[in-house]
Amino acid sequence: MLLPLLILCLSANAALTVAVHGVDQGLSDAQKEDIKTKLNKFRAERKSGNMHCLSEWDTELEKVAAMLAPECSDAPYQIDGRAGAVYVTNETTDISQFVDKLETMECAYNINEDICRKTKDTDCDNYRRFAWWAGGKFGCRLSICRAPCYPTSSMLTCVFEKEPSDEQPFAKGTACSFCSADTPCVQNLCCPKADNNANCGQRPSNLIPLYRMVHPVRKDTVLTTSQDRVNELKSLQYEEMGIFGHVMNAADKKACPFAKKLVEMKVIGKAFYAYAAREAAVANLRQSNYEERDTELGYVVSGEGLCCANKSATAFMRNAQLYYYTADEDEVNQIIERKGPYVQYMIIDSPFAMW
Repeated sequence: MLLPLLILCLSANAALTVAVHGVDQGLSDAQKEDIKTKLNKFRAERKSGNMHCLSEWDTELEKVAAMLAPECSDAPYQIDGRAGAVYVTNETTDISQFVDKLETMECAYNINEDICRKTKDTDCDNYRRFAWWAGGKFGCRLSICRAPCYPTSSMLTCVFEKEPSDEQPFAKGTACSFCSADTPCVQNLCCPKADNNANCGQRPSNLIPLYRMVHPVRKDTVLTTSQDRVNELKSLQYEEMGIFGHVMNAADKKACPFAKKLVEMKVIGKAFYAYAAREAAVANLRQSNYEERDTELGYVVSGEGLCCANKSATAFMRNAQLYYYTADEDEVNQIIERKGPYVQYMIIDSPFAMW
């Protein structure tokens, strides 16, 4: 029986593209937001002088990705030049795994000389599409890929509005150094201006101070608008770090169509906290053993420019349950280097913006 099986496996190896069958997983709104957030984080970490935001999920581009995804091809750009794919060799819908794979794919590409280090250049061609400087609209689909004699793998296929040329995918150098007046720098990316009150809401008129408390040893953060809570945390050895920013009250949110409740999450059974405004972020924290608290912290927005918000919170993690938050850009840049006292810190995202 071994010989027929060996012949079958050799045949599958010779015609993998025919044997592979992809099962489309579909995407929830929360997953779409998660993909956008994590891909933009990946792009921002290139620290490019001209890297633009992936600004908007597009249903038409998602339909194109949905047609390509079941093929489980690692070269979808041969069918549509705007498409790129990332695959991992296990069955998963965890977007973080695909972004981690993008980081390893970068090793195959020499950005300085604009050449591929591998004989098979699919890693480079796909990397170029996910790291192409011109952002804009995009859409993706997830598929689980199966073939005889091969381990199950998973693939994220994305189609981007901007098709890359043969040029270097992005400019190395100081982040945002080539951003235009219409695309100001937001978290190391050139993003479309979003300060038009007619489209992006009015600046809230009755803002509430949000205080930041940090434990001197663990460096975990607690955010609060309550002076009583500040005093309570001081008794627990937390240090008051001043006003973190300002948030909206419930009445003001009516004037801001992008207002989102700032949700305090707590590790079940422990006094460690995390904060989120986006639905996808709240869902991810629930999966990590966090539960929502009924603390009233006010309302924020998802990014700078919306309702004239001008201050982004950045979240870092020291271990699986200790979150550190800062809104100081200089401190963010220091922590990202992961040197000295910051060697244990890992950037997570920019969960919300405030005033």
